[in-house]
Amino acid sequence: MKALRDSSYAEEAGIGNILRNEILFIARVNPERKAMNLSRGEVERIVVISEKLSREFLKLKLEHKRIKPLLLVYNRYGDKCKICGAPIKFYMQKPINRKTFIYGNCQKL
Repeated sequence: MKALRDSSYAEEAGIGNILRNEILFIARVNPERKAMNLSRGEVERIVVISEKLSREFLKLKLEHKRIKPLLLVYNRYGDKCKICGAPIKFYMQKPINRKTFIYGNCQKL
């Protein structure tokens, strides 16, 4: 979702790819969805999750700790979803050419 990684959407820098994958998974939003097609509830959920995860990641970084224990989806290709049991899928999302990890059952279009 371009709106989560492109700094032209906000005065701040865009959200990195790891956070983007994690946020969209937790929010149950498919990364191929266009921001303009999201419901108000989905957008609000993404904002809340973005703030929470960003703070958690920053705290770990400042404490020189690894973020990997927090990751539910990023770089977990082939693992089973803890919610639906489906295997995680991986692909390079075009045109942004970013690693994208998705659980098909939990993040349907």
